[in-house]
Amino acid sequence: GQPGFAMAQMFSYALFFWSMVAAAFFLCLPPLGVMLAGLLSALNPIAVHVGTHYWLDGPLLAFSAFSLAVFAAAIARRSWPLAACAGFILGLASLIKITAFLVMPGFALLALVLLERPKLKLFIGLSACLFATALLVQLPWEIWQWMVFGTPFPGWAGKPSQARIESNQYVRYLT
Repeated sequence: GQPGFAMAQMFSYALFFWSMVAAAFFLCLPPLGVMLAGLLSALNPIAVHVGTHYWLDGPLLAFSAFSLAVFAAAIARRSWPLAACAGFILGLASLIKITAFLVMPGFALLALVLLERPKLKLFIGLSACLFATALLVQLPWEIWQWMVFGTPFPGWAGKPSQARIESNQYVRYLT
């Protein structure tokens, strides 16, 4: 019911926060850097803003950050299974909103910076593992939409209904 939405938003905010702290830890920041990452994450205006509304952006942000933390651990440990796990989590985020894939260039750059030059093969492998796994999670949904609606990216998706436009001034203004 209604209280579940608030609980989901709070869970998302907490997952975002702890994921950013974990990512800072796996990026080998000094303890003060990890604490600063936690402070900045807790006060992040985007996370706070989407956390106060019943929007999909809160869970999207949380699962994207969680994927980042797991991918940072994969880089730190040179672990293919962790990279695949990070890709699975990012794939779940993409099922919330496909815009989750917009973090991929940032993840790849992070891996490139953290891995030494001779490890270029490892960088390509871990990044490819992350992306391929995330794509495999998203792909069945796109295929289903293609079979049912005739396109994997229906144009009406994400557009508000007429009742929503009429009942919300902000949505009316945007549309």
